Amino acid sequence: MHLHRFDTRSPPANFCRVDHFGDASVPLDTCVRRELAARINYWPLGKIEAVANLRYLGLSFNPITPYFCHDEAGTLTALLLEVHNTPWNERCLYAMRVRPHDVLEPAIHPKAMHVSPFNAPPSSAAASIAVSQSEYEFKLVGKSSITVTLRDQVSKSVIMTASWKVDDTMSHTVQTGSWRTVIQIYIQAVKLVVNGLVMYSYEAQPKVSITSSLVVVPVLVFGAVAAVQYHQRLVLSALLFALLGPLVAVHHRYHGAMLPISILAVLVGLCAFASAATHSTLRVHGGVAAVAALTTSLFATPDHF
Repeated sequence: MHLHRFDTRSPPANFCRVDHFGDASVPLDTCVRRELAARINYWPLGKIEAVANLRYLGLSFNPITPYFCHDEAGTLTALLLEVHNTPWNERCLYAMRVRPHDVLEPAIHPKAMHVSPFNAPPSSAAASIAVSQSEYEFKLVGKSSITVTLRDQVSKSVIMTASWKVDDTMSHTVQTGSWRTVIQIYIQAVKLVVNGLVMYSYEAQPKVSITSSLVVVPVLVFGAVAAVQYHQRLVLSALLFALLGPLVAVHHRYHGAMLPISILAVLVGLCAFASAATHSTLRVHGGVAAVAALTTSLFATPDHF
């Protein structure tokens, strides 16, 4: 895995605070300590190491982010796990003490969040029962391996096992870990669908207010571009950019969780810019405005993914 290990008190230059849990205005290091204090009544006094993919080309995604917490002597004493699902961009946390010989306490936790579209969503009665009767067991090997076993709370039968591993003896400069992870997840999803596994729909929850600049700005700016193009009698380009604004706004409002809308936004955007590029009259007026609109709506804030 192409992961980066860093001290949360001095994160690397390309670290983006909104890519991790908690209030973005509060340092991640502080949020980790507060969560441990609230959940297991423990405040680590030493450094906290995070191991994660960092943002690259606008995307950061980590299915699981471990925070290794140490005491003043540098001994590993606690572990906080941040679990991130896709495509809904939801998060949950699991906290535990680390005892001698890598023994976790507690090692077993009730399942707290819906993770896979191949399981029934928690909104269904059957799934609510299933989730409430499922549990995770975590096993740790130093700071290089975490094994997660999902099983039934009653029968203790194993439903699935997943492992997280990192080799600290190998250095790398790969920045595309998030992209690779997402691509691999969706390739695996396609394989499961082809093999006949049923996908369940899941109602995504809005991540930002409808009055947020992330929602309002794309509609206004792309709408202005559409108006310029309509004035130049470029009806197709005008319609495409007029449609692109609301699509990007929905993508932002649901933080990318409504995947069909996000994919449609990309396709409409490509068609809109392709249409604009075929008209020389747009290269000075509408073309410049279109590029400015895209830049403003997508990259004015780092939390668009």
